[in-house]
Amino acid sequence: MNFTQNGWNTIDGRDLDRSPIPGTDVVPIPGLRPGDVATVLLRVGQLFNERVAKVYNPGCWGWNAPTPIPGSNVYSNHGSGTAIDFNAPSFPWKVRKMSAAQREACRQIVRELDGVVAWGGDFATFIDEMHFEIDATPDEVAQVAKKIRGGDMTDFEDAKKLIQMIKHRDPVDEAEVKMYVGLKPNEAAGRMLDHEWKGQHDVLKVEYPALGEAHKLDKAAIADKEAARAEVSELKAENARLKAAAGEKKVTELKPGLYEVK
Repeated sequence: MNFTQNGWNTIDGRDLDRSPIPGTDVVPIPGLRPGDVATVLLRVGQLFNERVAKVYNPGCWGWNAPTPIPGSNVYSNHGSGTAIDFNAPSFPWKVRKMSAAQREACRQIVRELDGVVAWGGDFATFIDEMHFEIDATPDEVAQVAKKIRGGDMTDFEDAKKLIQMIKHRDPVDEAEVKMYVGLKPNEAAGRMLDHEWKGQHDVLKVEYPALGEAHKLDKAAIADKEAARAEVSELKAENARLKAAAGEKKVTELKPGLYEVK
């Protein structure tokens, strides 16, 4: 059995994951190592498409037949299906093409995925801006893949939106955003709320009922408020019905919810 540079065994490419990058119809050609690796690398593709550049084909490559890295006897990580390239014509090998903002976005993707991937733009040996690869053990990759599949991982943009909504702050300080990256959304929201409005939960439970679980608000009070609103709507509807039924007759409200028609 042969192994690629990152320690993963080579595969023959018969059972690749050929799913498109989420949010696009672009499939990394011809596919990726199935399972946790595909989950993580497709997430990289999703974030790359959203923040760095719109992905396209031909230009996004996944697995290829195991071959040594040029100038060495070490197999490329593409041979184990654990590497992916994006927009190869736009970001050619050994050439710096990305803007500073794009480079920082790539580094942020690595951080948000707990460092289980590495970005080629920061390689010490040569520049490879199109390239991301798995740089972790199967167990470490599995943990991140589980978070991705469970939808319970707050990434940089999610945390930024939460701060904008909860703290009414824009622009948002990047260092502050990073405090909440990697937390469950409810946990991140709860920390923001506790920090920003400690002791003001009576206000929050009206304005942010969806975040009740995050900061342990009184959901019963919220439910009572909604029930009261529903009751008022029903009374208004009943009043309108009685008036319509009465025609020219006089409708007298004896007390809330009780009417007399004469």
